[in-house]
This record gives sequence, C-alpha cells and structure tokens, in this order.
Amino acid sequence: MKRTEENKPLYITMADDIRAGIASGKYPPGSRIPTEAELETIYGVSRITVRKAMELLVNEGAVTRRRKVGSFVSEKKMVRYLNKGMSFTQMCERNGSVAGARFLSAELVATWPCLTRELELGKGEDRVLCIRRLRTCNGIPVSIEENYFSRACSFLLSEDLEGSLYEILADHGIRIGNSEKTLGICYASKEQAEMLNVSEGEALIQMQDLVFDIEGKPIFRGKEIVDSGRFDYRIHQEA
Repeated sequence: MKRTEENKPLYITMADDIRAGIASGKYPPGSRIPTEAELETIYGVSRITVRKAMELLVNEGAVTRRRKVGSFVSEKKMVRYLNKGMSFTQMCERNGSVAGARFLSAELVATWPCLTRELELGKGEDRVLCIRRLRTCNGIPVSIEENYFSRACSFLLSEDLEGSLYEILADHGIRIGNSEKTLGICYASKEQAEMLNVSEGEALIQMQDLVFDIEGKPIFRGKEIVDSGRFDYRIHQEA
C-alpha cells in the first residue's frame, strides 16, 4: 500500500479502506475482521501499521476487540435509560428489537439479612425464590439475570419464564412502579463468558435493582450481568 495523493499516513489509508468495507457490507456488523497477520498480507504493510489502523478503528467505535478472540465489527448498541422505569422487554421494543429469555433455573434459596430487609420479609421467612435467566436480543445473548422474590411470588414457578416477568406479574395484579439501580463493573467468569460469548476476564456491567410496585412495596431484588459492548446507558435530564 502506498500513500494516497493527500499524502495520508499508511495506517489512516488502511483504516479508511476497512471503514469503507464496513459501510459497504463487506464486513457486516458482528463479523470478524481479518487477523493482524492476514491484514499485513492483504495491505502489504508492517505489523505496526496494522496495529495503528486497528487502534484508530477501535477508538472511534467502529471495531471491537475481544481478548484472545480477535477484532469484530461493532454492532449497533441498545440505548438503555437508567431513569426510566422500563422492563428489558420494553427497552428492546423501544430499540426496534425483539427480547427473549432462556430459562436457566428456579429454586428456593436461603435469604440473607440485607435481602430480608430489602424485601421486608416477615418473621420466619427464611427462604426466597431465585430465578435465573439468560436474556437475549434478536436471539443474541446479552445479559444474565438473577432475580429474588419473596415466597408470595411462588406462582411464578407455574408460569412460562421465557417471557416478560413484568407481564406475568401484571397478570397477577402486581404493577411495577419505581426501582433503585446500582451500576458497577465485574469481570467475566468462565461460565459468564461462555453464556455471553465474550472472553473470560472481559469487563462487564453489573446492574442491581430493587424493584417496587406502584404502592411502594418491594417486589424483587435483581442482579444483571451485561455484555458492556451491546449497551449505551444514558440518563435523560429535562431542563
């Protein structure tokens, strides 16, 4: 590869060409970009030039690197507003996508002091219902969901847990109101990496929710492990 008439550095010319390939569909969203060695051969440039070009594309968000896996064309991210009371299903619909859930497990587990207080469990209520699901968007796994309910919600065990929990709760007269959210970062375990198709040790978003009904009664405590490359988290603030 030679410099263009504009005398651009080789890595910029190479990045421009890959960017054009993404725009034309040569490299569709989610597809793998050739390896550094392959790019060296394709463009006839040095490894340093390849790395500078890829770094440029990563920094602008056109390409995503996955450790030990390779570089991939970035997919359009889902927008998730933290200050809007919206279920995962509603959020997907708002983004023009289809939500799904793969049931993982449902079992009664021992509660702990903090959870007992948050769910306002009564004396002698020492077990809660834990439901684990893998959430999907257009069939692609994007988050691992773990929700804890009081035993008053044991009716969930007889429901189709691959649909919307909010809709199931509404069918039983429970209307969701406000929630308290906490965001943090965690790193993918081997199990999480396999379920979300990311690299082990990759940074993920951990979101915890305490969800209330419209009367302010706590309904469930949730924890969600999210593929950080698939979401933009935003807060809408009005003047």
